[in-house]
Amino acid sequence: MRTEGRGARGAIAVIATTDAPELVLVEQWRASYNRTTIELPAGLVGDDSATAEEPLLDAAQRELEEETGFRARNWRLLCSAASSPAWRANRFRCSGRRI
Repeated sequence: MRTEGRGARGAIAVIATTDAPELVLVEQWRASYNRTTIELPAGLVGDDSATAEEPLLDAAQRELEEETGFRARNWRLLCSAASSPAWRANRFRCSGRRI
């Protein structure tokens, strides 16, 4: 049984564009699909002791840099929604930024 994400306070996704403008995406292996997927940079918030009290903006900035190497210049909240309302009460936040 997978235990990743237990105790997470939520999730974030980042819609990032370059000055070109080009959308920044990541390629990730997903075992549930048994293949790689193309996704927005995203991740969990507060899923371990080091990030338990991490503000949402900090989580978005961290995930963008970890997954793409890019850093934020300008940020704004684009939406906040339930990710899986039938399964969890967590919500995800989507932040936009220009690189």
